[in-house]
Amino acid sequence: MGTFATNVVILNIILRLLSLSSLEGLQTERSIREGEYWREKALAAPRASYRKIHYYERSLQADPTAAPVHLELAEVYFDLAISYGHRDLYENAEKALKKALEEDPLMVQAHYRLGMLYFLRGDFRQSRIELEEANRLDPDYFPAVNSLQMLRAEMRKKE
Repeated sequence: MGTFATNVVILNIILRLLSLSSLEGLQTERSIREGEYWREKALAAPRASYRKIHYYERSLQADPTAAPVHLELAEVYFDLAISYGHRDLYENAEKALKKALEEDPLMVQAHYRLGMLYFLRGDFRQSRIELEEANRLDPDYFPAVNSLQMLRAEMRKKE
């Protein structure tokens, strides 16, 4: 980083510290910085790895209000679930998908994958719930639309 950029960063830190009037403000600033540090480490870690998850969780411990970290952690759990699915480790995939949805309840792909996992297990009720949620969140997500039609046809056969 050049001298000018370093000076700008230092000036930014000084201005932020001067605007904070209490010890609580300094603690908040420290937590934000620590969260940013762990997020940077997570971004550099290998994709869908436990190290990446660990760094994101450390970032959230420091700054639980960091919305991008929640979304990025959800993506990591989703990638991990896909990896488990390719290895036929469906219980692990289900756990990872549920963790992804804890971090980002609006993740359409995770609802869809979880619905398909339930469908493969024969749990049509849970499958319908997840596929309908995916369809509700994004009515144009064609995999969910098609899978819902397939599920309804399968349920009619069972009746």
